[in-house]
Amino acid sequence: EAPTGGRPPPRRLRGRSIAVAADGLATGATMEAAVQALRRHEPRQICVAVPVGARDSCETLAALADKVVCPAQPEPFRAVSLWYRDFPQTSDDEVRQLLAEHEGIGAH
Repeated sequence: EAPTGGRPPPRRLRGRSIAVAADGLATGATMEAAVQALRRHEPRQICVAVPVGARDSCETLAALADKVVCPAQPEPFRAVSLWYRDFPQTSDDEVRQLLAEHEGIGAH
């Protein structure tokens, strides 16, 4: 289920600069899908920001996004979680709760 519960994005994205952040890029497939979905809304630019990622994934995303910020691209790259001291899972319920608590922030 989409984190927004199937609702459309809370604001118009056309002509805006969009930053998409994640905990890291392994295959990059989820981020690729996010960037492709955002492109349909015609933003001015899309910046992908992650602290760590596989070099190949960062290079692939650089062809899709306007900018990719990924300061750590270790070789070999095995998994995002290996580059964190503590890497707990976030449940869908937790994400829904956070979105509900912050709905409308910055929507002007």
